[in-house]
Amino acid sequence: MVALDTGSDLFWVPCDCIECAPLAGYRETLDRDLGIYKPAESTTSRHLPCSHELCSSGSGCSSPKQPCPYSTDYLQENTTSSGLLIEDVLHLNSRESHAPVKASVIIGCGRKQSGSYLDGIAPDGLLGLGMADISVPSFLARAGLVRNSFSMCFKEYSGRIFFGDQGVSTQQSTPFVPLYGKFQTYAVNVDKSCVGHKCFEGTNFVAIVDSGTSFTALPLNVYKAVTVEVDTYPFRDLSLVDKFCY
Repeated sequence: MVALDTGSDLFWVPCDCIECAPLAGYRETLDRDLGIYKPAESTTSRHLPCSHELCSSGSGCSSPKQPCPYSTDYLQENTTSSGLLIEDVLHLNSRESHAPVKASVIIGCGRKQSGSYLDGIAPDGLLGLGMADISVPSFLARAGLVRNSFSMCFKEYSGRIFFGDQGVSTQQSTPFVPLYGKFQTYAVNVDKSCVGHKCFEGTNFVAIVDSGTSFTALPLNVYKAVTVEVDTYPFRDLSLVDKFCY
């Protein structure tokens, strides 16, 4: 059971741990046990060599056959995951009662975590859903298993992710835009910022859609305009005041 993150690309799980979050404390609150991935016990796993095109750290290897290391920094302060890249087979349930899908993907064998990961923010790993070639959605699409898309549905205490889902033809959509000249993350244009029926001039910006971040960050000029306007609203129910935190 992994965290879903549209703001990053790598799929990593705790593995051959040097420093990982303890898993024992989650058994009473979850409907399943969390476990450590052990490549040595998988008949389909193999280390990704430094010579592989998806090994971004290959230039620092002493040999092209050396296992490819990875180190990823995240938005939370001092929050990282590092280890070795492994190629293995991912098993996914089918939405249409067909046989489970098997896909060869690259997994980060997360030997060492730091920061919020040690506090349990993603104790069993993280599934990066970004646009890079190393992400699971990209692997599934290149293998011809699904369309290069996915959707996530959330309910209280549960939800689903559907790989290949393109929604219904009648639904509205917002196109992604390039960031720094490249389609490298899920960025959208915000044309105008409004509070109630009042919209502010000069408050357009590019926003990144990141399921791994719990708050909304605004450019300073937009933040000032929005908060000044919100502060003018009279709250009939004073218990709601604390729910507007900024």
